[in-house]
Amino acid sequence: MCVCVCTAKGFDVLHIKVNPSQMLWPPHAQSVVAQILSFLTSPAHHSQPILVHGFSVGGYVYGETLVQIMSNAELAESMSHRIRGQVFDSPVDFEGVPRGVGMALSTLRPLQVAVKCFLDAYTSFFRRQVTDRYVLSEQTFHRNPLRTPSLVFYSKADVVALPAPIDSLIAMWREVGVPVYTHCWENTRHVSHFHADPLTYTALLNQFLASIGFVSDDDEVEQLRHAMPASKL
Repeated sequence: MCVCVCTAKGFDVLHIKVNPSQMLWPPHAQSVVAQILSFLTSPAHHSQPILVHGFSVGGYVYGETLVQIMSNAELAESMSHRIRGQVFDSPVDFEGVPRGVGMALSTLRPLQVAVKCFLDAYTSFFRRQVTDRYVLSEQTFHRNPLRTPSLVFYSKADVVALPAPIDSLIAMWREVGVPVYTHCWENTRHVSHFHADPLTYTALLNQFLASIGFVSDDDEVEQLRHAMPASKL
């Protein structure tokens, strides 16, 4: 997995995984975000540069993180220097959450539709506690208030993270001068690009890391060489 790619470079990796209850009830997600920021601002880590690498609903979690960061001017100033780059793999917008949860729970179309309808009703009923918070997180994520250089991986065949909203997001960031690098596959599934095409994924990730100063160009070439399959005689 991508964690192995980063640890191979000597990076410290903080792996964050949210469960469905945290995703579906924003106050729980906000508690996770508070723990993340507490860790990142602790004496042992307060000066470390940061690379964000989010998958699927990781965009929502990072949006919640940005909301908390931007509410504190001192923290926002610090993070504007520490967060050097962000990588998003199959980022899902708010509209895609009900559809994505249904597809994650079952391959049966009737059950997928039932889950989507339930979640649509749920977000409508709990508008203040849930929907408004999702929208705030998404809007903050879309603004990219720290103007962080970005790499986006996605696919034309992804039925969860639809390509059209991602194309719009990329255009929005470029309009405000954010450096954005992208790769769109023709037929890879949701959050499966690395498994389907590890050489391209790793090469583009290495190039991005070199562009933001996380690795040197020599490191990039060396990592790519190790990623290549051995030749058979």
